[in-house]
Amino acid sequence: MISILLILKKEKYYFNIINPLFFSSLLIFFFIYQKKYYVKTAKNHRLNIFIFTIACFYNLIYFYLGIIFGFVNNPYQHKILTIIKNIFTQIIPLLGIEKVRSILTYNNKKNTKVLLASFILLFLLEINFKTIYFLADNKEILFQYICSHILPLIANGLLYTYLSSKGSHPVILRILNKGMILLLPILPNLDWFCSGTFYLIMSLLIYILYNYFFIKEKKQKKSFIKNSYTITFFLSIVLICFMLGFFKYEIITILSNSMKPIFNKGDAVIYVKYNKERLQNLDNKTIIIYKTANKNIVHRIVNKIEKNNEIFYQTKGDNNTTNDKNLVNVNQIKGVYVFHIKYLGYPTMWLYNYFHNKN
Repeated sequence: MISILLILKKEKYYFNIINPLFFSSLLIFFFIYQKKYYVKTAKNHRLNIFIFTIACFYNLIYFYLGIIFGFVNNPYQHKILTIIKNIFTQIIPLLGIEKVRSILTYNNKKNTKVLLASFILLFLLEINFKTIYFLADNKEILFQYICSHILPLIANGLLYTYLSSKGSHPVILRILNKGMILLLPILPNLDWFCSGTFYLIMSLLIYILYNYFFIKEKKQKKSFIKNSYTITFFLSIVLICFMLGFFKYEIITILSNSMKPIFNKGDAVIYVKYNKERLQNLDNKTIIIYKTANKNIVHRIVNKIEKNNEIFYQTKGDNNTTNDKNLVNVNQIKGVYVFHIKYLGYPTMWLYNYFHNKN
């Protein structure tokens, strides 16, 4: 409660001074009394080697996303004093949080109530309540913040608590990941959806891989569980690749009835991505997905127009009485309709209507 009040009233002082000083003192305390509070790790060091390897893999995947989605300049400055400040204000608290987590979870790994209480406590320490407070009036932005920050924080917290209870040190994973974000000159340009999806799926994959390599069961049961983990792992990889647009096919939710009776509001449309050359040679009556300034539109081509050596398409919704006002440039086209799945897009449509106050 005190932390929440300090964040709301004195955010700058809390994150730059109070929070790092508190955890610095805590780390010094644990260091002095390390014999009394020492947490034994697993007998073999494969656990922490695994965590280190996973951290490197995690960072490689994260950086690879920049090749697909592009890069932006890192908002963190890289002057010596700034780097030292960032280490003090961001790395030190992480070390303190994970030290507390390792002690609470490993020494109470069979006490579910203590594990849950420690997870909630450390989760609350990492939330920026002031950001949530200021975003409360904008439902859509708040939802995006929850998906890109809060849900991954919950997933990561559960993962770190689980790993700590097994005797490994997730602090290795956290420090390497945070260090990369602080020190790299550029970062992947991920939107809220891609960012949240990446962190959630990676938490799941780390959990699956950990259990795959370190599960201790009878041989027959172990074989079955490992096969289950293998299937789940590859399905998760396919899912994240599909959602992030790595494949030739993508999915979009229909938010209007402009194309009835082909498909209706709430249906999900699967479309295929073509290269520019092929997009310049689409036939009339082809249903395309194209992007305007504010949204994606799924309409049918009714006419092809060439202007100034560029190809444009006149489009129209089957259920509309007039053609669309603006011509569609080839560069606006995201893909061509393949098929649709009825009702699959209803959750997305409900969220859209809720945020935009539509009936």
